[in-house]
Amino acid sequence: MKWIEAQKGYFDILERDLEILFRYFSLKTLRDCYRKKIENESEILQIIHEIHIGALLSSVGKLIGMKVPNPDDPKKNYDFKIPFEDCDFNVEVKTRLDFPFEGSERSFAFRREMVDQKYFGRSNDGEPESNRIRAILEGAANQLPVLELNIIALGQIFSIRAKSALDAFRNAVFGDLVFEDCGRDNRGYKRIGNGLFMQDDFKQKISGVIWFQLKNDSSEFTPEYILYLNPNKQDPRLINIKEKLDQIFLSESSDATVDKESDKK
Repeated sequence: MKWIEAQKGYFDILERDLEILFRYFSLKTLRDCYRKKIENESEILQIIHEIHIGALLSSVGKLIGMKVPNPDDPKKNYDFKIPFEDCDFNVEVKTRLDFPFEGSERSFAFRREMVDQKYFGRSNDGEPESNRIRAILEGAANQLPVLELNIIALGQIFSIRAKSALDAFRNAVFGDLVFEDCGRDNRGYKRIGNGLFMQDDFKQKISGVIWFQLKNDSSEFTPEYILYLNPNKQDPRLINIKEKLDQIFLSESSDATVDKESDKK
């Protein structure tokens, strides 16, 4: 009971979001989707974040699918299918609870480790945080069908270091930052080609990614959102989808962040 009281902000938004989803899905459908997943407190928070994205997406178009079977692999499913104008797009939602994590092995070059340490703090003594996030995004990408418009949303839970968490997310998506010293006039940071958008398996499969955080400040609920389109995915429909999502994010929170470029350095 004390835990529920402490998370009141989350449950308030869940109540509102469920009212929206009930317009499209029956109580039985929602129960079938989530009942087996509720085993502990962290899974409850994950479900709250997933339902929140579904409720927001309903402003784009009527939700026509929830836990949709993947046509490429019937053993897999993804969270939502949404119609928009003359197309549909698919969304898979994941969450990140522990940031930063404690690494146990130094499996990467010291220079890259040093850069990540500089950005994400000294508590990470092993692999970069971006690798853990990238693995989550890759898992989400594998749930989605090929040759369709696909977006992954990652909810960051319980991070008071939102900027650092977002930096790690950007590194996971666009590639880790490393420092190159090639002489006095040729020094600086550059991204290496290990980002999700740079990988052959995903550079055309994933249309965009959303990072979001639901801030539960006890007295008020203040969400943040940011959407990045994949620069390798040249599809004019994505521009319209992004414009619509940006409008929704801005209306949802005055603190919502909207990037006008795919990857600002």
